[in-house]
Amino acid sequence: MSAEEPSNFSPLLVDSAKVDVERLPPKGSVDSSSDASSEVEARGNWGGKIEFLLSCVGYAVGLGNVWRFPYLAYRNGGGAFLIPYVIMLLICGIPLFFMELAFGQFASLGPISMWRAVPLFQGVGWGMLVVSFMVGIYYNMIISWTLYYFFASMTKNLPWETCEAAYNTPLCASVRGQTAGSNQTLVHEFVSSQDTNFTMTGLNSSYLNQSWVMYDSYIGTEMEDYGVTCVKEPSLDTVSCTLTSYPLQDLWHYGIQLVSPAEEYWDRGVLRRSESINESGTVLWDHALCLLLAWIIIFACLIKGVKSSGKVVYFTATFPYIVLTILLIRGALLDGAIDGIKFYILPQWDRLADAKVWKDAATQIFYSLGVGFGGLHVMSSYNKFHNNCLQDAILVALINCCTSVYAGFAIFSMIGFLASKTGVAVADAATSGPGLAFVAYPEGISQMPVAPLWAILFFFMLFTLGLDSQFAMMETVISGLTDEFPILAAGSFKVGRFKLPKKIAFTATLCFIMFLLGLPMTTNAGIYWFQILDWYSASHCLLIIVLFEIIGLAYAYGWRRFLDDIEIMLGPKPLAQWMYFIVCWLALSPLGMMFILIFASVDYETVSYGGVMFPKWAESIGWLVACASIIMIPLWAVIVYCQKSTHYQYLKLGLQSASQWGPALSEDRLGTKYEGKGGDEELPPYGATGVDVAAASTAGIDNTKL
Repeated sequence: MSAEEPSNFSPLLVDSAKVDVERLPPKGSVDSSSDASSEVEARGNWGGKIEFLLSCVGYAVGLGNVWRFPYLAYRNGGGAFLIPYVIMLLICGIPLFFMELAFGQFASLGPISMWRAVPLFQGVGWGMLVVSFMVGIYYNMIISWTLYYFFASMTKNLPWETCEAAYNTPLCASVRGQTAGSNQTLVHEFVSSQDTNFTMTGLNSSYLNQSWVMYDSYIGTEMEDYGVTCVKEPSLDTVSCTLTSYPLQDLWHYGIQLVSPAEEYWDRGVLRRSESINESGTVLWDHALCLLLAWIIIFACLIKGVKSSGKVVYFTATFPYIVLTILLIRGALLDGAIDGIKFYILPQWDRLADAKVWKDAATQIFYSLGVGFGGLHVMSSYNKFHNNCLQDAILVALINCCTSVYAGFAIFSMIGFLASKTGVAVADAATSGPGLAFVAYPEGISQMPVAPLWAILFFFMLFTLGLDSQFAMMETVISGLTDEFPILAAGSFKVGRFKLPKKIAFTATLCFIMFLLGLPMTTNAGIYWFQILDWYSASHCLLIIVLFEIIGLAYAYGWRRFLDDIEIMLGPKPLAQWMYFIVCWLALSPLGMMFILIFASVDYETVSYGGVMFPKWAESIGWLVACASIIMIPLWAVIVYCQKSTHYQYLKLGLQSASQWGPALSEDRLGTKYEGKGGDEELPPYGATGVDVAAASTAGIDNTKL
């Protein structure tokens, strides 16, 4: 918006809304002479633009890019899935990513305090903080599992290569060229008339005296034609089966339920899973130590805020790409790799007519970019005020999506190799989530030459992927609370001869509390508690939070005011250049959120793990976890509106920005509508309701009721 073209952008209702163009930096530039003065020392700033970009890439590119996107792509039409994926990126991904980066950079505040812009929506910021807190608890458990596997891989032979461990069952079968013994007779005990279909055991040659598992319909000539003769003894409730040098991998064709060593290692060796969540068992000391180590690493990287984490991301954000490339090259040279890649990319155009495909695309974009957690607000709040956040938003979003596609090639080359070795279809070998990270991919690695080396690289890559996302979620909680309650970070404690900064003490305390809350996930029933948090903490509630964020900024605060704030940072532009974002913020993005929310509600399934359904009390805890963040939105709206009074003007004040809302530094307010209204470290005179006391006084409301 320039002085010569006032009609290109409608002025705000405030008379001083117009921007002094002469005081704005040229488009895309940053005044290096003011770098030092552009830092808010109390909060800190990024050491450079690269640190911010790498932090954003590390935050957005997480475990979901590796263990979720490839699975969704093959399940939803292969290459055809990229069409709804890109469309949802344009409708929801980039617009929301840019909205959060711009909002955080303009305010230079955490996710709670930035809602001084619209106090009535302060609960949105609290909701983001609660979500990041909840997710941070269980996300670090994933990091601790990667550490567990990382250390377990430092052996000559990987522990999940064979079925020779004490915890292995008769179901376990290593399928690397193994065949059953010749003319071995196995016996299966009947359970009276309830044996309408049988499960199969005893396929490992080490368990030849165990029972076979088979379906009743297979007793007779059908199996005999394929090398297995089963005869029911007339006088006994037994079935004798004779096997004649039959390749075990071929038995998959008969519904026989084999279990790989990697699956039993994960379930029985690592998790040591109990039968249900009702059987907590004991705290597994090795898991507890790995979780403690994970939290110590997180604390060490955050000890100086973004000053320290910004240096760590130079390694953690780039190392996964190196490992993915190595794994892709190695995987592409394996037998069956091309079959896996074909399965991943060959398009199935008819799937585009399925609404669930579009829902999966929208959901993946939404969660992959990390909107709604508050992490983007926090990271951008440490930027220089005139940083080109629009360019950053587009760049990071594209890098994130390209990484997902790239990772799919590395994953499915290994899945194709695994399928060729086990004799199963690629569709049966493919999976997502922990099942891919800790079962399928490790199983494929175990069949490669020099397997421990590849395992160490793979799990260290997962570790670094998890660290970056955890950094952002922890910074969301830390910055959110310290910005809202400065006493938590201001000053220092005297510990003997030393002074301990309060912010370091607060960070350490927060990490320790979250470690304690994560200990139930280190018990025998830990995976069930993990599943509850994963299922409920960031599902429907996150969609609702983002929906209210859009309403708060685009409608309550006003899209024109918001664009004007953005132009203060980036320089003026004709209104036409903003039309894409305006249409998305006002219509397409909210509709996309509602589409995902409605479809997710209709398609809702109760929480379960490994076929084990959870009791009602456990499911109730899950819904309490989900509601803990959502309830913040109406709770703070009610507090702002009617604390000690029901004066009708509270609603108006709740939608009115605080008198000192605007850029954090006074120098960034010069020549704008915010000039002379505060800045630097001045705090708004909020009352207990969150309403600006000065604004209330102007409106004639009794300040003693605030």
